[in-house]
Amino acid sequence: MQTLRANWLNGVAKADQKAKAKSLIHLGLTQGKTDQFAKAAGVDAAKLKTVAANVAANQPVDPKDVSVLGQFDAALSGALDLAYERGDQKYRNATKFLSMMVAIVLGGVGGEAVFPGDTNRLWLCLLIGVVATPLAPVSKDLVSALQAAATSLGKLKS
Repeated sequence: MQTLRANWLNGVAKADQKAKAKSLIHLGLTQGKTDQFAKAAGVDAAKLKTVAANVAANQPVDPKDVSVLGQFDAALSGALDLAYERGDQKYRNATKFLSMMVAIVLGGVGGEAVFPGDTNRLWLCLLIGVVATPLAPVSKDLVSALQAAATSLGKLKS
């Protein structure tokens, strides 16, 4: 879990993170944890145990058991997709909320510094802090688009 968390915190590509998680889970299969994984994936535990034992011993897997491994991998991929997407969603929501709180506080501090004691303008400054949060990504995209346009125009002039 620490390895997976470190990869997520350091911004490793999501596909690479999922592949590493899948590899670690497959490693867990070869260490006798097939019953838990089979139950979670909805596959036959005995067949999954047989496939895992064959893979661990570098033995060929019976073609009829390959479907068990395929079902397990499909369920595992779905669970990993759900986990990573939900984790990203929670992270984005938490950072948006935190940035809104910071913007509101900064709006209040700035309003009090510029208009000391004026509560009407303080409320306006707090409102500006609320509105500033969703506008920040839009303004970043706008600046990026303007920079790209300026670069393109510069190439056309040359």
